[in-house]
Amino acid sequence: SMPHRIAPRAITEPPAAPLEAIYNAMRDALAVFDMTGRRVLANPALARLWGYADVSQMETEVRKFPDIFSLRTLDGRELPFDEWPVNRILRGESIDNEELWVRRLDTGREWIISFRGQPARDESDSQILAVIVGRDVTEQKRAEQALRASHDTFRHLVDGSPFGVYAVDADFRLVQVSQGAQKVFENVRPLIGRDFAEVLRIIWPEPFATEAIARFRDTLATGKPYHAPASTVRRADTTDVESYDWKIERVMLPDGRMGAVCHFYDLSERQRYEAALREAD
Repeated sequence: SMPHRIAPRAITEPPAAPLEAIYNAMRDALAVFDMTGRRVLANPALARLWGYADVSQMETEVRKFPDIFSLRTLDGRELPFDEWPVNRILRGESIDNEELWVRRLDTGREWIISFRGQPARDESDSQILAVIVGRDVTEQKRAEQALRASHDTFRHLVDGSPFGVYAVDADFRLVQVSQGAQKVFENVRPLIGRDFAEVLRIIWPEPFATEAIARFRDTLATGKPYHAPASTVRRADTTDVESYDWKIERVMLPDGRMGAVCHFYDLSERQRYEAALREAD
């Protein structure tokens, strides 16, 4: 949109003209109401927000708003008219980042709007106006919901897996362990959220622990996967000898950052089974 031009004579009339330029340039929707509930000021962003070509097409009386809009909370509760942000501000309340679904009744279009606002008072501290600002956060909320859904899916897939799978985040903390991997970590408490280098040093002796830490850090830094088809090591925590086929890959974790996921397969059972077969033979 064209920048608001201030007429030369307006320069001699501060602060109205510069103020008008400021609220016309605002990206957030601004509306100001007097104490009778009549709109006395609105910026172009208000019309844009609600899908009108111009603010002149919009209703100015608060009492008629329920004929045009319906409001509900994010969890779906229909909001009674006296709880609408504009009415609360007219009653003297301040509102900060209250997110609500707003539906335009004639078109059926819906938005999630973040409302902020406060009463304006005169020198004797009497309220003279209600100032309200709205921002469309629909896309942002949908993105957050999608991220949460993918987070839940990822967590469900990893946690419920009968296979050995665990994830290490960008800060090198162990953030997820599948059911099939729990046994490997059974002597490490606390486990989730713990520094992964610490975890490895509890389970494995040197030099294996330091080598494994370096492998994870390398995959995290470079994205290059690592595969060890057979590692046989005596554990540091139980003295059992165990063998694993393990692979590390870099993936994007649900927090939106890169992490390392390790898939492993316990070869010890198979080796014991093969040894028993050899004995029987």
